[in-house]
Amino acid sequence: MVRVSAGAFRMGPLPDEAGRGTNESVAHVRLTQDFLIGRYPVTQSEYAAFVEDNRPAYQGCPACPMAGLSWLDAVRFTNTLNERLGLTPCYDQQGAVVNVRTPYDCTGYRLPTEAEWEFAARAGSPESRYGDIDDIAWYAANCGSGSRPVGGRHPNAWGLHDTLGNVFEFVFDSMSTPLPGGDNPAVIIDGAERVMRGASCASPADRVRAAARTRGTPSTRYTHGGFRLARRASP
Repeated sequence: MVRVSAGAFRMGPLPDEAGRGTNESVAHVRLTQDFLIGRYPVTQSEYAAFVEDNRPAYQGCPACPMAGLSWLDAVRFTNTLNERLGLTPCYDQQGAVVNVRTPYDCTGYRLPTEAEWEFAARAGSPESRYGDIDDIAWYAANCGSGSRPVGGRHPNAWGLHDTLGNVFEFVFDSMSTPLPGGDNPAVIIDGAERVMRGASCASPADRVRAAARTRGTPSTRYTHGGFRLARRASP
């Protein structure tokens, strides 16, 4: 996990950003507490340590990101991890936060909020991506079939790998337009479509951007759907 310090940023695309979608708006966001976020997406070996999954498509590459998941699969993994470690789960079985007001209040492992994800992925960069696309991302032009082992491309300035490309990453939030702004935003709409960030090995270059957003139904398993963990940092 990488510790990310609290801070403010301009969330969303540049005005003339190539590939900008209709669901991409701009919001000014302030995150008021430090948080931890995975240096890499959760890998197949990490997932298998807590969840039995014998689908053949996800055997043979322990260091590749776990994919083929739904949003509910991802949040249930965080619950299993918390229970195994003696921490309070952050979600119920349908993905609603429990015993807390917002995901920011949960002390266990969880999915990052959309604001946390983009703040960490940008690592201070206002550009559409933090470096040359072929240096930092596995995407349609250089990936081939399937995903690649994590960490094979250059990290961003804060040490995170694979935020762009390789697999889409589920975040906590429901899809909403425009983006919410202000302090510690999180969009919670029971049963609504959830946000996937970061693009995948199958994505064209114009989708491999920090601001790009993809929607998915919570219970549907997506071939390139993965996730990384987040957690509130200790003082």
